[in-house]
Amino acid sequence: MEGIAALYTQAAVRLRASGAQGIVFCANTPHKVYAQVARNVDIPILHIADATGVAIKKAGLKKVGIIGTLYTMQDGFIGDWLKEHYGIETIVPSSADSQRELHRIIQQELQMGVFKPASSKLRTSTD
Repeated sequence: MEGIAALYTQAAVRLRASGAQGIVFCANTPHKVYAQVARNVDIPILHIADATGVAIKKAGLKKVGIIGTLYTMQDGFIGDWLKEHYGIETIVPSSADSQRELHRIIQQELQMGVFKPASSKLRTSTD
């Protein structure tokens, strides 16, 4: 993880030197190293869970499901942020098989622009 944090920090420093006034990580998973990068950069890094938390609160919700890569579902960095900063409870699919299949769909299909009807019919549970 330290290598990824260093890579993101270096990129953020270069963007700052080019005139950027803020940084946006355009995927959930890089937020896993948000704290390490934010400590080493002197411009704001917008956290995806802030916009998410505001939208959830505006909708009047207190508990939401998280679907994403294995890292996003299992490591808790988005759910923890939502709980700590917004008091929002999160749940993820309880089945390891469902989590792996969601991850596979994201990595091997959606990121490649592939949209398979069978993948859209995946059923998961949170029991």
